[in-house]
Amino acid sequence: MNVFPLILVIIWILRAATRSKNGYDGNASPRHSNATQLPSWFGWFLLKLVLYIVAWAMLAESSEAVQIIFLAVGVFALMPTLMIRSIFIPLGMYRTAYWVFRGLWPSGYDKQYRLGACIAAAQALARRQDRERGCAWLTQQLPLVASPHIGYDMLIGLLAAIRGERDTAQAVFHLVDTTLGPRHLRRMARDWLVADAAARGDWQDVIWRGRRGRDSFRWSYAVARMAERIIRSTEAPANWLLVILWLYAPRRRRLLPLLRQARDLPRAPAPAAKFARPLNWQDAIAPLAAMLCEREKGATPQRAQFVSAIHGAAANLAVPSMRARIEERLRKLDPNPSGPGNVDAVMAALRTQLTQLAHTLIEQAPQLAEGGEERPVVGEAIEGMRRHAMQDIATRAQDFAHRTAQRQVLPRAQEWAAWGNLRARAERLLRLSPQAEDSLFAAMYAPMCNFAVFQHNELQHHRLAHDIFCWLHRHAASNPEAGELLSKNAQAYSGMRKR
Repeated sequence: MNVFPLILVIIWILRAATRSKNGYDGNASPRHSNATQLPSWFGWFLLKLVLYIVAWAMLAESSEAVQIIFLAVGVFALMPTLMIRSIFIPLGMYRTAYWVFRGLWPSGYDKQYRLGACIAAAQALARRQDRERGCAWLTQQLPLVASPHIGYDMLIGLLAAIRGERDTAQAVFHLVDTTLGPRHLRRMARDWLVADAAARGDWQDVIWRGRRGRDSFRWSYAVARMAERIIRSTEAPANWLLVILWLYAPRRRRLLPLLRQARDLPRAPAPAAKFARPLNWQDAIAPLAAMLCEREKGATPQRAQFVSAIHGAAANLAVPSMRARIEERLRKLDPNPSGPGNVDAVMAALRTQLTQLAHTLIEQAPQLAEGGEERPVVGEAIEGMRRHAMQDIATRAQDFAHRTAQRQVLPRAQEWAAWGNLRARAERLLRLSPQAEDSLFAAMYAPMCNFAVFQHNELQHHRLAHDIFCWLHRHAASNPEAGELLSKNAQAYSGMRKR
């Protein structure tokens, strides 16, 4: 049995050397490879190594059972991150994960052991059903762990995801995914973003986030390749490759339903949808009824199903025989109608309700609106949503300008929530109406750029400012001078990867 502790020590040394070579400490910029400064956890690393070797020598002549127990304790003490991620986080033991992390000081967070412990606790809390007490407890820790480490932003995103604040979580996780920070934090953020997009049925977003070449992660990459099969992409993988990706990815049991869904679809591109006018009202209303039944069960409708249902119902309203049926039905209900406008009022009410239904569905899943501007009812819903969204975004941008002028400071979590909400609304508007990009940028550029400068220079919220600069720069095609300024501002923070 003496060979196993030796193997454990060798693995631990190699693991520590690898992390030291990577050299990221979570601050503004990565540590240079030729730096001679040792990580702050290296002293604790040597102390645990010396104690383990001394105990190993003292127990060399002990029984085999004692050596097995000693080996288990060594694994727990020398590789606490493995134990926390394998046992305490899956079981939802957030307080245990917190105190074990604080007591054993794993590497990867420089001196921010309390911050790393809070992140581990948040991961464990996300696995529980009763989250209110744990979420309140973690919220109280935010002022105690505030730091420039990227993990602090990750903790804000995790708490937002636990509370169901999707817009805030999406903005923070997108930032973490594009940093030069620890790889396990970027993997956690990207997996959440991919899972959220898949739950909404936004398979294009899944592919965009999951397929990143050499920077891909196993789980998100496997989901992205399955999404290619679901949307019938020409680059969709074969069944055998899907199975290999599924075997290679973690959390295979949860990924199995998506694998089965992808394998059931052929690799050939989906045929172009043909919308024929329904022959009768039963045929027109059947797709809409089926879609509403699936929505009641919690399923997100696919784009083809949505367009077919709305277009069929709208086409049925334009059929002359439909007007005759409504007139006949009104005469049966009221033999003496008050006026000839009753039929028109009923048909207008039906069209309004259909437009409101399309509005609700598109608001929940903006990808349903792609290519629907020219279609009846759907186009009306998109236009109404575009006008309302533009007014709302302009108002919120002016609120940011007012806070900048008044130098109003909010906690970083609330700043992320405000920016995440505005960013989500702007991105939904662009999904609804891509041609609104120029007017959207004109409304957001001055107030948000000034707000980001205020956050960067006076409050030292570099990552929040960087995310704002990068988002504005991506939509600055109509203003080259502003784009150049935003690019310089974004490059001022060297800890980020331009994307």
